[in-house]
Amino acid sequence: MLDRQEPLEARRATLTRVSATDRDCGPGGSLDEVVVTYFPAPHSYTGEHVVEISAHGSPVVLQAIVASAMGAGARLARPGEFTLRAFLNGKRDLVQAEAVADLVAAATPLQARVAFDQLEGTLTGRISLAYSLITEAQWHLSRRVFIRFNQEIGLTSRATDWEPQLGILITLPTRRSSRK
Repeated sequence: MLDRQEPLEARRATLTRVSATDRDCGPGGSLDEVVVTYFPAPHSYTGEHVVEISAHGSPVVLQAIVASAMGAGARLARPGEFTLRAFLNGKRDLVQAEAVADLVAAATPLQARVAFDQLEGTLTGRISLAYSLITEAQWHLSRRVFIRFNQEIGLTSRATDWEPQLGILITLPTRRSSRK
């Protein structure tokens, strides 16, 4: 399909020609001069090996290039498939994957900006921060309840004590700067 003998270099745009395989241009005839970029896994949007072909915009030429690629074993991607693969390969989280759909469907600049912020992980970062704060608060609350319980039943609550009969290790945080 590509008129070149040398392998493509990773993440480097390469100018080459695409050969025709369909009957309209005749086998072996060149279709277009294109720019081809190879992204080896995991350094692509999907996390898989990807080859991008940038061609001139003629619908006839583009259809012929697609037909040539399919003749070489490629298939058309389903809508959202690249983002699904990126999600499955850990390149995008669920919020970011949904943001791609929102960005594609955006009808106003504001919708596009909000979707792009989600795509960049803004919402994911806020959720992660909230989760960390809630987890820390839960830990401090659990620690206080556990120490009070131990005091009520006559067990010690020093930071280095194990309570094997309860299966719990007590760890006290280092003191932060005191705020009053």
